[in-house]
Amino acid sequence: MEGHLRGLIGQLTVESILKTPDEINSKMRETCSEDLDKMGLEVVSFTIKEITDDKGYIDNMGVPEIERIRRDASIAKAEAERDIQIKQAEAEKESSIAKAAEAGALEKKAEAYKQFTQAALTVEFLKVLPELAEKIASPLAKVDKITVISQDGASSSVNKITGDIAKIMAQVPELTQTLTSMNVTEAISGLLGRDKEQ
Repeated sequence: MEGHLRGLIGQLTVESILKTPDEINSKMRETCSEDLDKMGLEVVSFTIKEITDDKGYIDNMGVPEIERIRRDASIAKAEAERDIQIKQAEAEKESSIAKAAEAGALEKKAEAYKQFTQAALTVEFLKVLPELAEKIASPLAKVDKITVISQDGASSSVNKITGDIAKIMAQVPELTQTLTSMNVTEAISGLLGRDKEQ
């Protein structure tokens, strides 16, 4: 059997021996059966358990495959890193574009505020003045009846209340200037002067 096995293996490559051991097993049974029959023996099973060599050829056969796998893994890793860098660059580009658009919008807004002249601000403020006067006068509107007790006479007390209200209203421009740094009297005079010119 050993002689038949040597003859059979001598016709094959190491790669085919390693890849198709079942084929060798069946060929061995066919080759040996005639000789064994003459001796009254029969091959029931034949299996190659292990294939080795002294020179390390079999061990080195796997090296190219291992290197190919390593190379493919290295290429895949490099491609993945490249894709990540491309996506990061795209995200940074989009972020820069968004920031530039935001800066442009702020610049336009600032330009619009520059064009919003002092006269326009005065007009906006004057729209609020009636509401301010109403707020000052609203407590008086809730008064149903005023009883004046005075030694100087009723007419002088009524005149005093009217005078106090007038003083409060006269203080509105000064109060406004303190709160907003805008001189309402000058602003109104400027607007009226422009209207006369037009």
